[in-house]
Amino acid sequence: TGPALLTWHLTQGHAELLAPRWLDIGQLYVGIAGLLNLVAVTDAWGHALRHNDRVDRWRRATEAQAAREPELLT
Repeated sequence: TGPALLTWHLTQGHAELLAPRWLDIGQLYVGIAGLLNLVAVTDAWGHALRHNDRVDRWRRATEAQAAREPELLT
């Protein structure tokens, strides 16, 4: 309570200070940038999942063909 009491005593009679306008704009910028980063990460994740699915399908098809025609492996 010591520092809080001192601060209260020293600031009696002073008007409440408002945050500068640039701080509000900066917070808006950071919020929008965070949302855009989230969109970019989920988009990249979707591309990676689709690529992995294509590779898995190709691998299964290749293994199935090799099981049907083992002479192609030699």
